[in-house]
Amino acid sequence: MSSQTGKPDATSFAGQGIGQRASFEASRLPVYPRSGGKSSPGLPIYVTGPNGRKCAGHIISRNRCRILRKTDVVQAKHFCRVHQGYGVELDALAQASRLGVNSVRLVTDKGILSASLAAFSAYGVRDTLGGFGVQVFLPIGYWAQANGGEL
Repeated sequence: MSSQTGKPDATSFAGQGIGQRASFEASRLPVYPRSGGKSSPGLPIYVTGPNGRKCAGHIISRNRCRILRKTDVVQAKHFCRVHQGYGVELDALAQASRLGVNSVRLVTDKGILSASLAAFSAYGVRDTLGGFGVQVFLPIGYWAQANGGEL
């Protein structure tokens, strides 16, 4: 705070970066009730790739955590055998990180998988398989099974 004007100056905001502001804005994200069908609650994240614009998932808030949730993931179709894991679009991870998301949850036909964004940055492999743009593939060993089923 400036001693002369009594107003905040640049030094009073030291350590308050964009990530903190984004976290504050993301804390006000609405959580919509599930209405059935294929609709998902939360704020949609859109990415634009070689095949056009698509919804890459929804940001939901649960117990003060923000989660990027992807639904309708079919293991036979979406599991990457080259990297032995599941991939998420790089742009979707970047947008989610800016909005204060700290984990990714996949709702698959075999169960629910969860992984932190820190795991994606530490152990993820960037690749452009299948013509879907740049994706970050996280090997299956870094995913946690949320419902106790087999991986």
